[in-house]
Amino acid sequence: MTNEWTRERGIDEIESHMIEHAVTVGKVYRAGEMLDDPHYAAREALVELASARWGKIAMPNVTPKLSSSPGSVRWPGPETLGEHNEEMYSSLLKLDREALDALRRNGTI
Repeated sequence: MTNEWTRERGIDEIESHMIEHAVTVGKVYRAGEMLDDPHYAAREALVELASARWGKIAMPNVTPKLSSSPGSVRWPGPETLGEHNEEMYSSLLKLDREALDALRRNGTI
């Protein structure tokens, strides 16, 4: 029944009707819609960061944003796949050069 009702209406009409009847509602946005939404801007829900690969990139901000410790997004992530593998294998997993070379030879990494 809900499918039939929603199929016959546009998203704005559905949203308006639900708000009128005190039903919690929110649109599922595509990326472009998030970038254009004034509520996202007012809440600083998106931040722009510099990326060597992509130039400026918009991405989700820290949530929830706390008044005493709001947090921040410091970088957009690695520029290339596996960029930090060597660091992780040696520092976190404590693998030495010989162990890494053996894993490479047998195709594990």
